[in-house]
Amino acid sequence: MICDPDSLLRAAKELPVSDRVRLVRELTDTLSDEELLRLDADFEAELERRWQAFEANPGSAIPADEFIRSLRERARGGRES
Repeated sequence: MICDPDSLLRAAKELPVSDRVRLVRELTDTLSDEELLRLDADFEAELERRWQAFEANPGSAIPADEFIRSLRERARGGRES
């Protein structure tokens, strides 16, 4: 059994998409309502922070396809500059 969170995450990333989605749902179900509300509040605060940064400098936005490419690169362990 894998007990180390980093090893568990690496193993989970190897699962098919349907199994990863199931894992996310089942893990989310283990969170209390208070934990979920805090996550929602943190997520909302991050969205607001990013929106404010965009409004302050609209030229800093990147095209969606470039953003998705950078996410995929990071997921593979690459580094973006």
